[in-house]
Amino acid sequence: MIIATATKNGFQTFGLSSNFDYEINNKLKFRIEGKLYNSKDKIFMKNTSNNNYSLTTNLTFKL
Repeated sequence: MIIATATKNGFQTFGLSSNFDYEINNKLKFRIEGKLYNSKDKIFMKNTSNNNYSLTTNLTFKL
């Protein structure tokens, strides 16, 4: 994938993610996941930061 930017260092990023899965029972599962992205330049959120974080949760059920 090639991503063009108008920044000094181009698109140089690093990312980490971690998750925790828990099976409540055989029909219900829960997940929480955290992600961190870091760039040499301020490319996230309209060029105001060089870090981007997210935390998501999911609850899945089987019919």
